[in-house]
Amino acid sequence: MIPQSSRTLRPGISVRQIFLPVLALAIPFFFYIAAVTSGKAGLEVGRIFDFLGTLAWAGLAVLFGIKSLSRKLHRFASPTFAWFLLCVAGCVWAVIHNPFLDAFESSLKQAYKVKELQAWAFPILENPGPTRALRRAEFPQWATNGVFPRPAAIVILNGDNTTSREPQIKVRWGSGVPGIWGLLLCSPTVGEGRMWVAGVYFFARPKPWGWSE
Repeated sequence: MIPQSSRTLRPGISVRQIFLPVLALAIPFFFYIAAVTSGKAGLEVGRIFDFLGTLAWAGLAVLFGIKSLSRKLHRFASPTFAWFLLCVAGCVWAVIHNPFLDAFESSLKQAYKVKELQAWAFPILENPGPTRALRRAEFPQWATNGVFPRPAAIVILNGDNTTSREPQIKVRWGSGVPGIWGLLLCSPTVGEGRMWVAGVYFFARPKPWGWSE
C-alpha cells in the first residue's frame, strides 16, 4: 500500500494532476525548439514545426478548458484551470511571436550582406524588364554560395503585378500551406515587413500579427 502522502501533493491534488499536464506541455515546446533549430539552419520545414507548436497550444487549451468546466465545484481554483490559462497564454505568445521566422531572419542577416544585395538589385529595379522568375542558373552568387540554403525562387516584378506599381524583387523560401517568406528588394517607399535598411525588407505571407503592410 502506497502511503497517501506520496500520492498527493496536498489534499485534493494528486501527482498525476501535475505530472501529466507537464508532460503534455512538453509537446509545444518540442515543436518550438525544432522550429528555432530549423530556422537557424535555414530549413523550410521549421515553419511547419512553428505551426504545429501553435496548434498544440490551442489543442491543449481546449482540452484543459473542457476538463476544468466539467468540474462541478471549485472549477476555477483547480490545477486544470491553471493549466488552461497557461495554454491560452502560450497561444497568445505564439501568435505574437514567430520563433521560426525570428531565427531564420537572424541567420539570413549573417549570411547575406546588405550592400551586396543592393549592388545586385538596384540596377535591375531601374530597368526590370518583364515580370519573371529567374532560373537556378541565373541566381546571383550570394544566393548559391552554400553559406545559406538556396532560395526556392527569385522573382522580378516589373510593377504591372504589384499594388504599388513599383518594380520589386522577391527572394523567397517556402510555398503552399506554410506560406512564403524571404527578402523584398524594392523602392524604400513601398516596402513591407521588417526593414533591414531602406529598400531591403524581410517579409512573410501570411503576414504575422504586428508586422507592417
